[in-house]
Amino acid sequence: MTRTSLLLAGAGSLLLVVAGCTKDDDVTGDSVIGDSGGIVTDEDTDGDGVNDDEDCAPEDATIYPGAEEICDGVDNDCDDEIDEDVMETYYRDADADGFGDPGDSAEACERPDGYVPSDAGEDCDDTDASIYPDAPELCDGIDNDCNGVVDDDLDTQTYYADTDGDGFGDPNAPETLCEEASGYVENDLDCDDADYGEPVIVAAGASPGDTGWDSGDSGWWDSGDSGWIDTGIDGSGTAADPFTSIQDGIDLAEVCVHVYEGSYYEDIDFTGKDIEVVGIGGSSETTIWGSGNDPVVSFSSGEPSTALLQGFTITGGGGLLDTDTATSDCGSGGETCTTTTLTYRGGGVYVNGADPTLDDLVLTGILLPPFSYTELSATETVYVYSFGGGYYVADGNVAATNITAVGNFADAGGGGYVDGGGIVTTQWATFDSNSASAGGGVGSVGDFNATNAVFINNASADNSGVFGGAALDVAAGTTYITNATLAGNDGLASSYLSGSSSTNVINSIAVVNDEGPLWDYDGSASVSVMYGDTFGGTGNDWGSLSDPTGTDGNIAANPLFVSWTNDGDSSDDDLHLDAGSPAIDAGSPAGAFNDADGSTNDQGAYGGPDGSW
Repeated sequence: MTRTSLLLAGAGSLLLVVAGCTKDDDVTGDSVIGDSGGIVTDEDTDGDGVNDDEDCAPEDATIYPGAEEICDGVDNDCDDEIDEDVMETYYRDADADGFGDPGDSAEACERPDGYVPSDAGEDCDDTDASIYPDAPELCDGIDNDCNGVVDDDLDTQTYYADTDGDGFGDPNAPETLCEEASGYVENDLDCDDADYGEPVIVAAGASPGDTGWDSGDSGWWDSGDSGWIDTGIDGSGTAADPFTSIQDGIDLAEVCVHVYEGSYYEDIDFTGKDIEVVGIGGSSETTIWGSGNDPVVSFSSGEPSTALLQGFTITGGGGLLDTDTATSDCGSGGETCTTTTLTYRGGGVYVNGADPTLDDLVLTGILLPPFSYTELSATETVYVYSFGGGYYVADGNVAATNITAVGNFADAGGGGYVDGGGIVTTQWATFDSNSASAGGGVGSVGDFNATNAVFINNASADNSGVFGGAALDVAAGTTYITNATLAGNDGLASSYLSGSSSTNVINSIAVVNDEGPLWDYDGSASVSVMYGDTFGGTGNDWGSLSDPTGTDGNIAANPLFVSWTNDGDSSDDDLHLDAGSPAIDAGSPAGAFNDADGSTNDQGAYGGPDGSW
């Protein structure tokens, strides 16, 4: 050990006494003169292994550079930071439910009063003690258990705001609730929730206990074998006092008429109104029985496309009768001959000069007069024609979805007829067991566009000297048929195309005509059939047309339906394609025609982007 002492020997003199050996700057004593002449202290007062001049607490052996930082409010490692990286995070628990607000935290060594540890800092509402993670979910419109879902795992349903208090909810204002709350109702039937008088209500035919309207003493009752009985009170159109006549509802309404389940015996006319008339139980529950003297429903006063008829079965129509009488000189004695022509149009729905929208309609059992020619005398003759048993459209543009025409008859267009100036665009349509001289399913001299349609068991018969198609008879205008299935339509042709018509068929299946070809034309019409399956006609499947099989994607193969009996009864038929059908993925490969799953179009009524119906 080397010791160094400093002695003063008088003013201006310095005496250096050295005992033992010395080595520059390498000593363990109290101090040393360094190379530069300064004095360096190497004393470690607290014995913590760090010299006092480098120790921030030279008298405390637990504090020195490199010491372990502990949570004690002291800078243990001499880095000028206190308790860094060792304090705990705590969250304020204002509502004392044991869970803290993740947005209100504090760093501390010990949990402060009113705070909870970090693993409990998940309260989504720290102002309400009933709301915290895994709390019991209550039916209160609040996320009680903080899982991000309101009233989950409870018995909830959707209710709708009833602002005008008429008992009908706004479909645009739904709320998921556990029970009906004030200002809300279960239905979404209000077409104007700011007007107590809309919808106008019509109710007839429901029995007490039925799911439909129960009108008590002010409506119609089911009287069993006695038929339907009107109690004689027509009502005022409110839910408490409904009309019993649809026409009364139309006459009053400005926005919509809601018709409850039951049967209604009347013909109705929209009279130019831009309103919705809706059978709220759907076509299977609500029937309009026509008088047999006129169309059951008429649109002939410029109704726009927003005028809607929806949710009815329509039957018993007689069509609009037009009588034309012409005279001429005849015979050598200057006699006058009279020719009277009676024409019936539109048994179920009559459209002329209007653009209504039709949805969810069943047109059935409507039988217009067949063609006839009667000589009443040598100078008097009567002709009878009829057009459009199910529907008739002239000078109008009709959008029709979910339409079923079954068991109807007219001389032309048993299921429906599109006259000059008429446009019909239909999707998800079924024409079943209709008959006519021409166009058992549909006859057209206008424009007819059908997508995802079924024509089954329709028939054409020679009642007027006209040889028309059983499913389709197109004599003028433009027709587009996309993803249709035509099966078991028996006549001189399943589809007959003539005159100036242009018909374009794609992705469609035509099978089985027990009386003739599946396609035929008169040599003048324009016909295009692409990506179709034509199979099972009698004789030549294509009549006078050139057979396109093998070109433009056309095939000739049994399409293999799930079920097909060809017995004239469609109730036991299923025209979806069996898994082994050659028509699967055989439609147009163009992406616009792809099935809903993105695969190539399946031919027939259930293929294409909207084939799931």
